[in-house]
Amino acid sequence: MEEKWVKLWEKLDAMNSGVGENTEYVMKYLKAFFHEDDIDYFLALGNVFETSDIVAERMQLPQKHVEEKLYDMSRRMLIFRDRVDGVTRYRVNPIAHGIYEFNVNHHTKEDFQNFVLAGKAQEPGQLGSRAKRARAYLPIQRTLPVNPNTVKPGELRDEDNPYAILDRHSRYAVTNCICAVQKRIEERGECEYPLERCISYDEWADYYVENEEGHYVDKQYILDMFKLADEYKRGLVVQVSNSVDGEFQCLCCPCCCGLVAMGKFLSGPCDEIQGNYVLEHDTSKCEGNCHSLCVSRCHFGALTVENDKLVYNKAKCTGCGLCVNVCPNQANILTRKPDNELYTPEGQTWHDTYNIVAKMREEKGDIGHLY
Repeated sequence: MEEKWVKLWEKLDAMNSGVGENTEYVMKYLKAFFHEDDIDYFLALGNVFETSDIVAERMQLPQKHVEEKLYDMSRRMLIFRDRVDGVTRYRVNPIAHGIYEFNVNHHTKEDFQNFVLAGKAQEPGQLGSRAKRARAYLPIQRTLPVNPNTVKPGELRDEDNPYAILDRHSRYAVTNCICAVQKRIEERGECEYPLERCISYDEWADYYVENEEGHYVDKQYILDMFKLADEYKRGLVVQVSNSVDGEFQCLCCPCCCGLVAMGKFLSGPCDEIQGNYVLEHDTSKCEGNCHSLCVSRCHFGALTVENDKLVYNKAKCTGCGLCVNVCPNQANILTRKPDNELYTPEGQTWHDTYNIVAKMREEKGDIGHLY
């Protein structure tokens, strides 16, 4: 392999959950989105926001040329771009959540296949490095109660309330769901839910809209999306970026979402912090043959039926609340976990969370693709 491409792989694989370990498919995926002349600039950027003049000095190149190149790469969503007081800044994007999701409208069927195969373990029956890391460190997103009324009065924290998070922001954009797009392109059938159900706020909204990957909406539009998440037949799980700011929220479906599938079938330390609420089920109110309603709304496998009784597996519950309002007997309600089990994001922004994960990986010696 060319040395430059190996260095790009190593840098991306050291970020968040990495790229994967399957060399052939990793390279195919990277070459679908990067040009060879992008690599030096990507390698020159750090894990903090920087202006083009700083990068130009580091690379010993003219500032105007570097600015044009970084802007072009940010338009192709290989690196992130924001503005503070009119000054444009850049920083690298990881693969996920990052280059993969940002390029939602630019994947071919082959690109999706290469992404999946890149993350597969080379040993049969083993988890690939991406899946291992996704469960071993901090989750990409946290699960929130779908509606404040699904939680016992007075127990819902503002940081776990999608409506309160929305109120903290002033600009809103919506984009297509990468998981649903993948399902459509791979011809695995149509998702039963709307394609446009990923929400971004403020700088993230600007990034999507300026790059023509999403469009601005007003606050009421987002409120209507939240309402529909609870009203759709099987419901949509509300997830927010694992940061204080909560820059993006996804309304995740059971038929496409990779995070929902991972939460259902895999386990790991981050399961304990994926949600701050658990179900309280009142068996005395559970009447009639309606258990299937609750089970159909549980996308993480926490509810099953045994001997005509609803069985709750607390270990699998993420506190999404989708089983609450659908119950005709009002037998379900979410309750907050004990204080010593509550999780509050450490990173102010999602970029800060990236850096926290990088530090955790470094402390464990989990650096690069040699997992």
